[in-house]
Amino acid sequence: MAASDSKETWNTLYHPWQFSPCSVRYFTDYITSQLNTLRGYNCLTGRLPIEPDIPYTADQLLGQMYTPDQQCQLVYGPTSYLCRGLHGTDPASICRDMYCQDPDDPDMCIAIRAARGTTCGNGRICENGHCVLHADAPHVDVTCMYGDEPGRIGDFSSCRAMVDDFIGFCSRDSLFASCCSSCNAVKRTVQGCEFGDYYSDCVASNCYYTDMRTKCCEKCNIGVPYTTRRTSTTRPSTTTAKRCTDDTTYTDGGRHCSSIVQNSPYLCYEQEVKDACCTSCQQVNTSEAGCEYGDKAPSWCGHPDACTKFPDKCCGTCSKTGSGIGYGTAACIDESNFRYNGRSCSSAVETYKGNCYNTDFQQTCCRSCLNARNVPNIGCEYGDRNPSDCLHKCNNYKADCCAHCNTSTRLQLSIFLMVMVSALKMFSIL
Repeated sequence: MAASDSKETWNTLYHPWQFSPCSVRYFTDYITSQLNTLRGYNCLTGRLPIEPDIPYTADQLLGQMYTPDQQCQLVYGPTSYLCRGLHGTDPASICRDMYCQDPDDPDMCIAIRAARGTTCGNGRICENGHCVLHADAPHVDVTCMYGDEPGRIGDFSSCRAMVDDFIGFCSRDSLFASCCSSCNAVKRTVQGCEFGDYYSDCVASNCYYTDMRTKCCEKCNIGVPYTTRRTSTTRPSTTTAKRCTDDTTYTDGGRHCSSIVQNSPYLCYEQEVKDACCTSCQQVNTSEAGCEYGDKAPSWCGHPDACTKFPDKCCGTCSKTGSGIGYGTAACIDESNFRYNGRSCSSAVETYKGNCYNTDFQQTCCRSCLNARNVPNIGCEYGDRNPSDCLHKCNNYKADCCAHCNTSTRLQLSIFLMVMVSALKMFSIL
C-alpha cells in the first residue's frame, strides 16, 4: 500500500472518507493475522467495562457535541473560528472543507474536515463528506445556522459595529453570511429591499437611472410593501394641513432645497422632494399639466428622436422646440463630485468629446456634453469615437471615424472640383 498524490476531481471528491479495496484488504489481513497468534487476544477482542467517570458517547454525534467554532479551536487554538463567509451561498460545502480562521494571519482561512454530525442544513448533518437528512439533526434557520462570526469584520470591530454604521452592508452575500444574526435584527419587511440602499450615498436623482434604482431601493421606494425605517432624520408626520415652506433640515447630496430645485427642477416630481421643498418647487412650477417641472429625465432629451421616443419624459423640451434636438437645459447639470480618470466632467469632455457617446457618461456630465454637442451633425455629435484609429480607415470605419471621414471626403471633393475647374479652363483656352 503506497500513498499517492493526484489532482482532486468530481470522481475523487469524497475519497478522503473512503478506503480503497487495497487498504481494506490490508486491514482485514492484518487483523486476522493478529487474532491467529498464540495469544489470540488484543484490544479488539476485549470489551472495556463502563466507568462512571467516563461519559458514554457512542450514541452521540461528534459534530453535535462541538460547534464549528469549537472544532476550529480544537485544531488551531482558542482564537480560531469558522470562516462563515466562505460557506454563505453553499452551506453544504462545510461537509467537504470546513474553513477555520488562521490565528497567525487574519486574512487567511485554513480548511479542515468537519466532524461527523456537523449541522449543514435544516434537518441535515455531515456524513462522509455529504450533507444528508438525519433523524437526530436539529431544525435550524438555513440563512443563519452558525450566528455572527466573532472578531473583526473588515474595518469594523464586530458585526454589530458594521450594522450600526450602515445596514446596507448586509446586502452583500459574504457579509450577510458573516453577520447574519446582526443583519436579521435590522432586516426590513420590504421584499427586494430588506436592508435598504446598497450604497450609503444614494440621492433622489439616482432614481431616474434604471441601473441605480434597485441599488438605491429605499431612496427610490422600491419594494413591496414599502415601509420607511425610522432614522434620526425622519420628519414627524402631522394630520393638520402644513404651510408650504422649505424644510431647512432637508438635504440631498449635501444641497438644500433652493439649490436642489434650481439645478434639478425635475426632482420636484418626487413626492418627498415636493413636500420638503414646497416653496422652491412652487417657484419653478410651469402650471403645465403633466409637465409642471419641465423635462422628467433631462439626460434623455438630447437624443434626435427624443420627442418621438420619450415625449412624456421630455415634455419640456418637446413643448419648446417641437423636436427632439436639444436638452432640457434647466435641469441639465454636471455631477460635481464625478471624476473620470481623475478628471471632472468639463475636463474629461474637453480632453475627448467622444466620452459623451456613452449614455451613463452623458447623463452624469449632461451640461458639458450639451456644450460640446454639434447638433446639426446627427450621428456624429461628438466627433470621432476612436480618433487614434481613424487615419486611413474611412472605408471600413466610417461610423467610428465620422468626423475624420466626413472631413476627408469633403477635402477630396474640393480637390476634385478644383481639378475639374482647371481642366475646363484649359479646355476653353485651347
